[in-house]
Amino acid sequence: MVVSKHYTFAMVDTDADEGSTEYWRDYKKHARAERDERGRRNLAAANPDGWTQHTPYHWSREFKGKRLDYWPSRNKFQYAKGRIMHGDVDKWMKARMPQ
Repeated sequence: MVVSKHYTFAMVDTDADEGSTEYWRDYKKHARAERDERGRRNLAAANPDGWTQHTPYHWSREFKGKRLDYWPSRNKFQYAKGRIMHGDVDKWMKARMPQ
């Protein structure tokens, strides 16, 4: 700690910066691995029936006369170029079908 007449401040510890960088590198590696695993589980659980598969990660179909885009690895979907939503697309479609 350095104290002057007008200011008090801590000296920067370069070793702490290196540890911090290592921490964030490990965190990003761990987060990426978790995200990739979650994506694989989501893809395995997704039902491709009725969908046009443009790539393994992007599907689409017509729903009530409009396009419904779906990214199964992220459980993300977009209806009629509206907002992007997350969750169970099959449940979302069932809720909007007439009884």
